[in-house]
Amino acid sequence: VLGDIILDKHPRHIHLLRKHFKDGLIPKPKSELYYQSLMGWRDHKLTLKELLLDNKDVLEEDLWHFFEIEGNGELSLAAVDKYSAPNQSWTEALCDLAQEGLIDRQKLLDASLSALGRGFAQFRATWHSSLHEKLVPTIQERSARLAQYGALLANPVPTVASFALKAIEAI
Repeated sequence: VLGDIILDKHPRHIHLLRKHFKDGLIPKPKSELYYQSLMGWRDHKLTLKELLLDNKDVLEEDLWHFFEIEGNGELSLAAVDKYSAPNQSWTEALCDLAQEGLIDRQKLLDASLSALGRGFAQFRATWHSSLHEKLVPTIQERSARLAQYGALLANPVPTVASFALKAIEAI
């Protein structure tokens, strides 16, 4: 796919690739490389939240794939947030959008837990547990996810197992 060829050579050119597919010049990519590149996508005139609101397809379709792929040292949710200002962080943008009802909070809680069960490296897994906690799940929301927390107790990443134990203790 042409989009993947472009991103393979220049992953930071996601803005150009998105313009080309919005203009109908190329098909929208659906690859891991595309989703990783989106994780690092920014417009310096807009906050990340504003950028996402201006690109509903990312919020409605692409966002959920971010929780299925680990990314790499440069392009992952954890790596991007580590070096981003708060108004450019995925954590802040997703928490704000969930709080405002612009993305599904329950789906976001579930996606963060699913990501923790995928065997991501500690640095990237910790991002997902931190997002989950910044959403401040209620006791009812935690209780509904007791089985997922229980499964995470056996996770080989110590911070993930510890996160799960704390969630169960909160219930």
